[in-house]
Amino acid sequence: MPPKNAVELYDAQFARKQQSTGLSPYIAPAQQQRTAPQISPEVQKKLLDALAKEAEKARAREEERRKRDPTYRPDAMDLSYKQLKPFDKYIDYYERLGVSEFASEGELKAAFKGLSLQLHPDKQSGKTDAEAATAKARYFEVVDAFTVLIDLPTRRVYDQQRDKRAAAEDAGLADAGKCDKPPPTCVDVPVSIEQVYKGARLHVPFARSYFAGTKYERVEREEIFTLKVNRGEPEGATYWHRSQGNVGPTGRADLVFCLTMAPHETFARLGEDVWLYDKGPGGAGVPAERLFYGALVLSIDGKVALATGNTLAAALGFDRSGLGEAVVPGRGLPLRGSPAKGACLRGDLVVRFSVAPPPGGKVASRRRVRAGPLGVLLPPVALLTSPLSPLALDVLLCRTALPAILRHEARAAAERTFRRAARTLRRGAFDAAGEVAAGEEAAA
Repeated sequence: MPPKNAVELYDAQFARKQQSTGLSPYIAPAQQQRTAPQISPEVQKKLLDALAKEAEKARAREEERRKRDPTYRPDAMDLSYKQLKPFDKYIDYYERLGVSEFASEGELKAAFKGLSLQLHPDKQSGKTDAEAATAKARYFEVVDAFTVLIDLPTRRVYDQQRDKRAAAEDAGLADAGKCDKPPPTCVDVPVSIEQVYKGARLHVPFARSYFAGTKYERVEREEIFTLKVNRGEPEGATYWHRSQGNVGPTGRADLVFCLTMAPHETFARLGEDVWLYDKGPGGAGVPAERLFYGALVLSIDGKVALATGNTLAAALGFDRSGLGEAVVPGRGLPLRGSPAKGACLRGDLVVRFSVAPPPGGKVASRRRVRAGPLGVLLPPVALLTSPLSPLALDVLLCRTALPAILRHEARAAAERTFRRAARTLRRGAFDAAGEVAAGEEAAA
């Protein structure tokens, strides 16, 4: 089986991922610092006591249920969470029905029937409106309690949650309780790529709204919040301010500021890399036959950098996107958490340049890579697509006769173009002289 074409196997996106993994040894120490909080021996003992008490309560509950209800069979229950009824573990449904927590199914139905005959809205004739409204609300509470307790899988999970909460309280662990807080109020804060590179301190105004009736109304003046944007802050980073958001029917929400990247005229951000699009002079693009691309570009730090790339894939017919890529290592955004001075780890500056299609509008056909003299691949795919491509380009451009050959070829192409234009002009002048002579003869 013949070997695969080196260009066919080359994947630019996969190569960039491999290059990014080279930074993992530097990023790993920063991630290792984010360890889980240490639990003291006292808290560990309380957690173990809570688990033991929870198991003991569950065992005692099951034994008491079996004694009171001979038909009770927990092994035959379907404990699939898709079939469970919604319930609130902080509500005592047994108290609402007026039964014991070990009540059988018959006792639950009898209690529900008795309360329904008393609290049903149709049984409230002759009572005041306030008494009827109170009885109606109480009736719906009884219906909710009966719906949860009459379903055996739901009741068993509800009892387990209650046992877990009671065991934690007995062991001395605090319960956060039920949270009725409204969802957070999110505000997008656009930042420029220069602010992310240098770090900035933003002053963001926010006007709090209050829920009035059926909609939110702003009744307070704007308040200024200060946000510290660190160097290399990722897009989507959030800044939380507890209980500083809009005020809803159930309380005051948290205020969350979310960073978004503002559009830039020159640069675009992709992770820690900065992308720059070079359309070339007049938007013509780099000819695919040139093979090499080189340009002086201005990076995000305001310094000039040399971007080198190649158009080999387009010249061989494997890349028909019309775009090439040149990478300047270490000229992108700083990595989050890297020091501001000294060995600062940064992403790359990626220059995307236009590649002009072949002359005549013809799409280049794919060419085979063959072995030349001394086993060198022709074209030099291995040099241009290997991880050492910057070094290979430096060697080819500075330590070989390739630049002179390229200049010679460019000069020869320019001379051919000039000769072709001169021939066209001479042919046009000769045709014009012939027409003048013919006109003079006709006039004579």
